[in-house]
Amino acid sequence: MSRIRCLSLHQPWASLIAGGAKRIETRSWFTSYRGPLAIHAAKTTASVRMALVPTFHRALLNAGGFGVGGVGLPLGGIIAVADLAFCYPVEQVDWHVFNVEKEFGNYEVERYAWELHNVRRVDPMIPLVGRQGLWTIDDSIIPEGILSKSENK
Repeated sequence: MSRIRCLSLHQPWASLIAGGAKRIETRSWFTSYRGPLAIHAAKTTASVRMALVPTFHRALLNAGGFGVGGVGLPLGGIIAVADLAFCYPVEQVDWHVFNVEKEFGNYEVERYAWELHNVRRVDPMIPLVGRQGLWTIDDSIIPEGILSKSENK
């Protein structure tokens, strides 16, 4: 039995990652972990109204119709797996590459950019209770083929 790391995010940020619109997750802490990272959509709905902000709304529509107007955003489960490729201070973000992402994260000084590559959707969502921080799950709950598509085997 192998284990992979998981990160719970509020909506619409989890769906922005799952849809490929958000490739940087910002955190107040550094991690040395690199490899597959399950993206868990938290059950709380406190931030769903952000899906109505025009930039978020357009990105969610372009990412495959996730939660049009904040309705239908998946809650309470794993919705994607990405490869956590890099972690560095937000001051080092290359805005020529990630220009739209300024809207989708907290880029205050002394925070970290977690750069995500090779995002794969998990559909249907895998219902699971989330946790704070970086936590682990048994990789056997991820559908066959999703993890084998990882860049960092």
